[in-house]
Amino acid sequence: MSSYDLYAGEVQLDFDEKKHVYTVDGENVLSVTGITGIIDKSGPLMWWSVGQCLEYVESRLPTLSSLDEVQTKAFLHDAHRAHLKSSRAAADVGTVAHDWIDDFLKGKRERTDLPKNQLARTSVESFLEWFDENVDEVIETEFKCYSREHNYAGTADFDGIVNGERVIADWKTGKAIYPEYELQGNGYVIAREEELDITYDAIWIVALPKDGGKIKAKRFVPAARAQNGFLGALALYRALKEK
Repeated sequence: MSSYDLYAGEVQLDFDEKKHVYTVDGENVLSVTGITGIIDKSGPLMWWSVGQCLEYVESRLPTLSSLDEVQTKAFLHDAHRAHLKSSRAAADVGTVAHDWIDDFLKGKRERTDLPKNQLARTSVESFLEWFDENVDEVIETEFKCYSREHNYAGTADFDGIVNGERVIADWKTGKAIYPEYELQGNGYVIAREEELDITYDAIWIVALPKDGGKIKAKRFVPAARAQNGFLGALALYRALKEK
């Protein structure tokens, strides 16, 4: 359990890393990612899972006729779980790249100390290229934030100056920048501006592809539309989930 003093020491936010649970005054509070998790993303995930199953079956078609009954059952079991194996492997690559970037920004890693895994290494090299071209100053990394008004908390990856603007940035493992990422960024902005009484100019989402491809980076302007969307997701979560 780690503790963080926010609002000039008026609020103590506790975070259980193993359970990924935030508490304030002994009471659990919702997380930014948990709130946006209420948004349905089952459609794209379903088709990706089907695609992984088909790839697995196609790669083994020449051997199917030689399988006995027990081997056939094992094959079908593996086929319907192919997406889980693929997801775990991709998550490992994304996690390595994400952790390396966090360590680099904290001064714990040098540019020459790149990941050994080639896919993670490619993502990191692409990130460093974006970083050198756009980032003017690192103010804070992997920081906790909490909204007293709305009673939620979260961890954002970056606060700093990018292309002359004060921004919050988040590193995402995946090849796409999904709409809920903009809502998450605005959730961090709401809490951070409330605590520090400052104004952010932009939100950056940087996607680190799990297949080792080039990163995708997109700038968003903090907007009432997106902030209302985030708070709407918060209201929906509480309506459906909280007792």
